[in-house]
Amino acid sequence: MADLNELNEKVEQIKADIREQLEKIENTKGVYEYKKTILDKNGIIGGLMKHMKGITALTNPLVNSYKRLVPGYEAPVYIAWSTTNRSPLIQISAGKGAATKVELRSPDSAANPYLALAVCLEAGLDGIRNKIMPPKSENCNLFEISLEECHKKGIEVLPGTLYEAVQEMEKDPLIKKVLGEDMFTKYVDAKHAEWDESKRQITQWELDQYLFRF
Repeated sequence: MADLNELNEKVEQIKADIREQLEKIENTKGVYEYKKTILDKNGIIGGLMKHMKGITALTNPLVNSYKRLVPGYEAPVYIAWSTTNRSPLIQISAGKGAATKVELRSPDSAANPYLALAVCLEAGLDGIRNKIMPPKSENCNLFEISLEECHKKGIEVLPGTLYEAVQEMEKDPLIKKVLGEDMFTKYVDAKHAEWDESKRQITQWELDQYLFRF
């Protein structure tokens, strides 16, 4: 429980830091020329998009989580943002100014909210601090275009398995910074063990598909 309390304190500090950064920039005229939203202007979208592959190991923490995240279906797998449709990963609400909200559509119900919220907030703060510019919004329906077309547009895709997500997480120092060395290492080790165990399981689908054919 001490670890969760410490992480909750980190979340509150990150939220306070974001509010401070937003106030500073809002009070500095002409620093940004964006005319979309506060979230866009201050790099929160760009920060989330930069770190999203590694964050996915926390927002979608189970082997089974990736049965939902499949390109070609109505799943938020494309690392893009929009104000007009729900097919990209990030949707920005129609509110103005401080009423504007960002919706990250990939997390599932198995995610630990303390971990997921902490890393998402820190990713947004990283975008603010480093002025990470998000790409242009994708206002077309990404569900209706192929994966190849998305690649041509420069749109990246979330990891396709828990193993891929954990590999991305291991490459992202921001996540280690938020979780701390001990929690980060234990989480990565646990997810590698979970993936290794899953590879040794025989599913009913495999029995039905192959047992009487070969």
